[in-house]
Amino acid sequence: MGLSKHFFPLTLLSLTATFSISAYASFDEGCFSPSIQINSNSYDSCRNLPILDPANDNKTNMYLMLSDMGFAQIKPILNKEKIWDSEYGTVPFDVETFTEQISSKISNQRQTTPKQDKTIYDEKQHSMALGETQFIQQVQTSKQLSATEKQQLTAARQAIQANPEAVLAFVVMDPKWSQLAQQFASYLNASIAFYNSDYKTAGKIYTVLSQIDEPWIKETSQYMLIRVAINQAYQSGTDTYGDFDINKINPVFSKAITKRVNDYLKAYPHGLYRASAQGLLRRGYWFSGQNDKLIQELAWQLHHPKDPNYNLDILILPNELDNQVFSNEKLNPNNLKDPFFLTIYDLMQMREPTGENQHPISWAQLQQQQSYFKQQPELFQYLQALHLFFIQKQPAQALNYLPKNDPSKINNYFQLSQVVLKGRILESQTPKVAYTYWNTMLERTSNSYQYATLEVALAINLQKNKNYAGFLAKDSKIKQRNLRKIFIEKIADQASLEQMLASKETNPDERNIALNTLLEEAIVQQDYNTFIQNFKYVPKNAAAYQSSSSTNEAYKAQPPLSVFVWQGKKISTQIQCNSLLNTVTQLSKNPNDRLASVCLGEAIRETGHFLDTFTTENHPDILGQVKKPLKGKIFYRGATYQNIIKEPQPSELQAYALYRAIQCYAPTGTNECGDKAVNKETRKQWFQKLKTEYPNSTWAKSLKYYW
Repeated sequence: MGLSKHFFPLTLLSLTATFSISAYASFDEGCFSPSIQINSNSYDSCRNLPILDPANDNKTNMYLMLSDMGFAQIKPILNKEKIWDSEYGTVPFDVETFTEQISSKISNQRQTTPKQDKTIYDEKQHSMALGETQFIQQVQTSKQLSATEKQQLTAARQAIQANPEAVLAFVVMDPKWSQLAQQFASYLNASIAFYNSDYKTAGKIYTVLSQIDEPWIKETSQYMLIRVAINQAYQSGTDTYGDFDINKINPVFSKAITKRVNDYLKAYPHGLYRASAQGLLRRGYWFSGQNDKLIQELAWQLHHPKDPNYNLDILILPNELDNQVFSNEKLNPNNLKDPFFLTIYDLMQMREPTGENQHPISWAQLQQQQSYFKQQPELFQYLQALHLFFIQKQPAQALNYLPKNDPSKINNYFQLSQVVLKGRILESQTPKVAYTYWNTMLERTSNSYQYATLEVALAINLQKNKNYAGFLAKDSKIKQRNLRKIFIEKIADQASLEQMLASKETNPDERNIALNTLLEEAIVQQDYNTFIQNFKYVPKNAAAYQSSSSTNEAYKAQPPLSVFVWQGKKISTQIQCNSLLNTVTQLSKNPNDRLASVCLGEAIRETGHFLDTFTTENHPDILGQVKKPLKGKIFYRGATYQNIIKEPQPSELQAYALYRAIQCYAPTGTNECGDKAVNKETRKQWFQKLKTEYPNSTWAKSLKYYW
């Protein structure tokens, strides 16, 4: 896919009327465990897919398009974590991880590309090293300067580089210097003023020097006048706390930027800094609010990568576009007359609204863009299909806007986008057909991003259809470790887990997770016989398996199987707990055993395990968000304490139950013991009963609050 070579004028009518641009801009946040789904248009910077998608961050969509256009190369994401620690695989990915994989395939035409931050306003330091190199080179190659002058001027310039953060003193002119040496020294003083943020003085000196005869000083001074104007504009929009507000920029300075760029390019159409000057023109348009010209200039750059004035840094371009175009509250969609910009904008406007005043782009508004896509009709049809699928909820009609024939090989991200959208549509109509489709398309992928995307889609399909064999097969196409972990922990039924434990072909790391899951679910469901039957799979050195707390590095990336060999404890002289296995064995014989129930609660409390095994949510389109059927009643230690508290006969076990029941709410008043919470008045009654009926107990003496 490539951008069209021309863009065509067309009025987009009143597209600006209904959208809140800033609410749809890119946003980076800390990412942990991603929601794995492919059927959502809700923005999530932590759950990006390598397809053109409304849910993606803008930067992701831009990089995918730039890759297909030949501007960017995207390296594969490598996940080296063990399965137990795997939260992310290759897909989905968070936007920050993805952007770290980007490299540029087309160099800009600047002489040297300075290292730049993602967001650039004040840029006075960015060319300090390059400026030193150029200055010294000009001085050393000059035939008119004496050896002494060259040495003194070089030392003076190096002193600037050695103290980039210091307030620099001007170079003192030597009366013996030649006129040229004094001009070079004057240029240094202008640069010193520039680096000292004294732009008024720098501008005056550069202006004088732009009229002299020495070619390099003359041209460079005229170029530096552009940068003086940029920094004056930035300075005028920055308050005493360092906060920048583009609306506070002095328009005199912002207009000076574009004038000085044009003056330079007119005077030096083949100059040393023409590519840099052309790039700085965008800063002038942005600072002065000329968004139409800014967008036109960016579009020109994208269409002229081989032009001597080409000046795009692909690594920061998406941030520039986000900050200066798509997050701009004054953005007028009528100015978006190029497929690249319109695609990013349309994807933003097809996101699920997050506020009452946000409305997606209408079908009529989308249709008005068609003539801009004359060179890329399939891209426009894809946008139409997305609108029908996500906004209009008409998947059958959306299918008509996608290619009739499936690709024999998926060659780029746009093609992958079409493939995934067709699969989404099939999932909504005939999941069994979708199963065959995903499997077929997996065989036609050409890189890891493509495979991982379709692998996620297939995994969700297997979940919805309870096709556990698709995960368990020796040649299973579900290979990403995080997906397999989710299957084992959140999806697999008891038969599947027991099959994994019994099979010699099961990966040892997966077997440990299966064992952890099966035994944990058995405890939580009070399915004690299943626990006892499968306890034989617990390794003999299970006590060493303490997950991240393990002293042995080999066990840190393993589930905490040590919890299953809990050895019991002495609560008091009369209350003593046996090991977890013995406790469970006793409960298998008598589920109502008071002491065994309390001891099971102790095992749960001390190990911190068995807390969140069964979800109450059921979202089959999200991997792992399915409600497993329960074999028995959920064990809640809070319920055990309450049953003992209700007993009429006083006992030490009742005193301990009172203490623990109250402690369930320490220290925030939130129930940490499961089941329904009790009100504060009830907790007060428990507290008073413990204090009055068991005043000499250790627990009554130690308890000061009832939260």
